[in-house]
Amino acid sequence: GPIILQDTLPINHNYSVEKMRLAGKDIEKLVLARALKLVLEDRVFVHENKTVVF
Repeated sequence: GPIILQDTLPINHNYSVEKMRLAGKDIEKLVLARALKLVLEDRVFVHENKTVVF
């Protein structure tokens, strides 16, 4: 499906693999929740191969 929302998280070289994994899981949950909210509010419109978020 279309990419509705993306986010980034600043990390540094002191992060362990486990800490990066957990940070990635956390940001994925937050972004999914925000994207779902946009969809439920009818703020996402898909036309052909384009996605517009209002």
